[in-house]
Amino acid sequence: QKFRELLMAAPKLMAPTSKCENCEYNVFLFASKDCYMCRGASYMERCFYCYTSAKNTDCSDLSFSMNCELGYECIDCDHMYNCNHCQKSHSCTDCEHCYDCRNCTNCFGCAGLRQKNYHIFNKPVSKDEYAMELKKAKSLPPDEIIRRIEELKRAIPHQALYGSGNEHVAGDFVNNSKNCYYAFNTDGSEDCAYTFDEIINCKDCVDITHTHNSELCYQTSSCDRGYNCNFVFWSESCTNCEYCYCLMNCSDCFMCTNLRGKKYHILNEPYEKDAYFKKITEIKEQLKNGGIYGQHLIYLALQDTPEVAQFFR
Repeated sequence: QKFRELLMAAPKLMAPTSKCENCEYNVFLFASKDCYMCRGASYMERCFYCYTSAKNTDCSDLSFSMNCELGYECIDCDHMYNCNHCQKSHSCTDCEHCYDCRNCTNCFGCAGLRQKNYHIFNKPVSKDEYAMELKKAKSLPPDEIIRRIEELKRAIPHQALYGSGNEHVAGDFVNNSKNCYYAFNTDGSEDCAYTFDEIINCKDCVDITHTHNSELCYQTSSCDRGYNCNFVFWSESCTNCEYCYCLMNCSDCFMCTNLRGKKYHILNEPYEKDAYFKKITEIKEQLKNGGIYGQHLIYLALQDTPEVAQFFR
């Protein structure tokens, strides 16, 4: 009850952003510059209308894409340059309307190609004729372009997992990771399980989303540089924190919100070090006896509040 009262009384960020410069009308944007109308994105520069993407520059309308430059309307792409309307492609340049292509350059309407140049609808074209044939292909009605691409997509084998540089990984859209189980949209992580959407450089974490550079974390969301944190939402550089919302540079905090640079706090109240550990031990025993320790108490507290209960019905 006290945690619920604290959460409801504390001010909330209308559109959370952090470490951003000249970024208006974004929500859950982190470490970005000159961006507009992006959501759930990080390390972006001069991008707009992007969703759940990271490390992109001069891009628009991307979803679930990373390390792209001069891209437009790409989905599930990585390391792309000047590519438009591409999906599930990696390391391509000057490609358009391509699906599951890798290391390709100057391709249009292609699917399943590897290390190819100057192809249109999966057929090779000479370098000298490419510009003319490309103009013809682009002049086709949009429905015809889509029809041809769909035919090519149905004719190629489809991978169970899209990604590269992995070892012992199960999931999809995973890159440069090791020993990860049920990982999705995860990059550079190790010994993690059940990770989803924009997981970057994490280790020994479970049930996390939109989390970067963190270790030994469980059920965190929108967190960066967390260590041994559980059930934490929107935090930066926190250590040994549990059931916290919107904390920055804090350590050893329990059921707190909107704190900066604090240590040994419970329900936003300061404690001496020994008293802090004694008190959280008592609280955890009460929660265990009630059968709710291990659940996400932030969500439980809000669900029991009439003001927001309607969103959980």
